[in-house]
Amino acid sequence: MISVRHTAEIWMEILLHCDPAHLKKEKCASRYLEPPLILLGLLLGNLGRLLPAPLFNSLHLSLLKRLSRREKKSLHLQTQSPPLSSIEIGSFPLHPMTQERIQQLHKLHRELQELKNRPPAWLLLSSHPPVVGALRPLNLELFGLGLEILQRVQAPQHPMRLVAAVDDYALDSLGRLEAPLYAGLMQSAHLAMDRQPSRRNPCSRCLLSPSHPRHIAWKILKALKAGEAVLSYLPGGAPPTARLLYGLKEFVISLRKTQAPQVPSAAALFQSLRAEASFQDFLDLYSLQEKPKNPWLWITAWILHRAGPDVARTGRATPSLLGALEILSSHLGLSAQKREFLKQTLETELLRPMPRRLRFFQTLLKRLLSKGIGVLLVPLSHGTEKNPQLQLLPAIALTGRLREDSAEALQFFEGRTQRECLPLPRLAQTLFP
Repeated sequence: MISVRHTAEIWMEILLHCDPAHLKKEKCASRYLEPPLILLGLLLGNLGRLLPAPLFNSLHLSLLKRLSRREKKSLHLQTQSPPLSSIEIGSFPLHPMTQERIQQLHKLHRELQELKNRPPAWLLLSSHPPVVGALRPLNLELFGLGLEILQRVQAPQHPMRLVAAVDDYALDSLGRLEAPLYAGLMQSAHLAMDRQPSRRNPCSRCLLSPSHPRHIAWKILKALKAGEAVLSYLPGGAPPTARLLYGLKEFVISLRKTQAPQVPSAAALFQSLRAEASFQDFLDLYSLQEKPKNPWLWITAWILHRAGPDVARTGRATPSLLGALEILSSHLGLSAQKREFLKQTLETELLRPMPRRLRFFQTLLKRLLSKGIGVLLVPLSHGTEKNPQLQLLPAIALTGRLREDSAEALQFFEGRTQRECLPLPRLAQTLFP
């Protein structure tokens, strides 16, 4: 029996048990040391944000360069920076098109600002490098690249904010004393997310309560509306995280929208699923005895649970997952033809290196574009495992909302900006082809 306080935590518990290597690395500072270290981190972060934005960003960039070199040294990697550009972040090469794309980005920024009569919201979206092995320092260097680009294109009035997880699963490479200090620092200076608050002692949980997962979407929107540049990893994490927490979860949400008209309410659907042995076993495992406030959250968690480590690791649907989806589809009243189509869609989605993140982009459209705020999407990539490099991909300027599932966008094409209608389902693919 596993006890957690919030349904969102169950998704992380499932992910944790899908990654056995992390089970052995679970750790945190002692009950007495963790709260003071978090407080110290909060203090340092707040003091840093009192500095002028250019100074804060410059200090942050210098720190990232040092950390990157330390990571390289600990991994016994060479630290030679090839002279591909005047930008020097660390030891990974820059893509040769970087300077040209920075100039294009500058033009897009200026055109979007003139169109909206206000500075655009900067949202830097990065791919997620591997969290272990030789490419681990790329995480630091991509953030450094984002800082450098921001400083070159505009004079930022606010420090750039990084969306970062601060739970044990994310910080397993830090020491017992470094992790809580880092968590406090990220909460006050950036946009932190503690996906496992119930694993902390009550005092630490209280100090990090603003970092609860339910707050992160609103914190990102608040920062963007305030004119702060935000950098977020579009996949949401390493491949297991992306496949389960975004790819599969969003597939279940789309499945919910295709249900037959005669299907009863979510509460009635939840009760009918309790007759299924696998669903009831899952509820017993997580000690849910009462009717939940949002049944679909638990139904989605059950699907993630049935996916297990194999789906998280390989991206291929297993009989256990397909069986659970078959049960859910039958309770939703879907035809056999529709079920087969959804099965093929799922197999494609799980193998996708970059999840669509439809809910993320829909929220962006609804809360920013509908308010008259232009959004500059700046994609950063780490290349491939065989050819790792820091890449600035072509940016996209979102100028307005056309429909629920599309936006008006400006893109650079053949030396000039081009206006087009961009459907949300292919936005992630357009940013990261």
